[in-house]
Amino acid sequence: MQTHPLIGVNILAPIEFPWDILPIVRHHHERFDGLGYPAGLKGGRIPLGARILAVADAFEAMISARPYRKARPPEDALEELQRNAGTQFDPSMVKAFAAAFKKGKVELPGEPEARAGILTEGAKKEAVKEVFAGMANSLLKQYARISGPRLKRKLEGELREAFRERGLDVSRGKVGIGEVSGLSFKQEISLYRDFLQREASLIERAVGRHILEYFLSVSLGDLSERLKPLAEEYGFNKPI
Repeated sequence: MQTHPLIGVNILAPIEFPWDILPIVRHHHERFDGLGYPAGLKGGRIPLGARILAVADAFEAMISARPYRKARPPEDALEELQRNAGTQFDPSMVKAFAAAFKKGKVELPGEPEARAGILTEGAKKEAVKEVFAGMANSLLKQYARISGPRLKRKLEGELREAFRERGLDVSRGKVGIGEVSGLSFKQEISLYRDFLQREASLIERAVGRHILEYFLSVSLGDLSERLKPLAEEYGFNKPI
């Protein structure tokens, strides 16, 4: 087992990569306390990429089923990483991974619907915000490409006037999410849906239903597989 990083290096050595991948593969089983293998490197002497990969690799191994054990829940795997921060793993890498996990940015195995279902409430709220911003900004960007500067500014102005006092602003082709933290999750979803409905309606009035539907399909397609189920769950993909 302890020779497999070196075997991996030998397999990859003839292949050209745009970055130096070999030290990452060679040292991803080193431990932060120096008790790992194959070289027994410690702390900052372990290549940064290897320290990152060590955390990701361990997490993936724990949440994946093996012939000799069942997959562990992602939350349990995260706790195991945190328990071993400073010994097996670089604490700063574990901290960064935990922050990404809590924001719903860590891809998990299974179908997209299953991944969306295991998000914590806080992570789901952040993910919904990401879905809304992604779709709203994609629609603005696509409309700007065919409308010209004057019509683009007109659309932004109408949306800004309608939603600025509700915590959403539109400037330079982007939607800014301001003071909406005081809203309940249900109220936030309603706000985001109202914005998308108004935005879609204004675009439809300018370019027609068929082009709007194309814009919506592109906006949905631009979302990651992790986020698409949320767009469908809350009706962001069909605002009209």
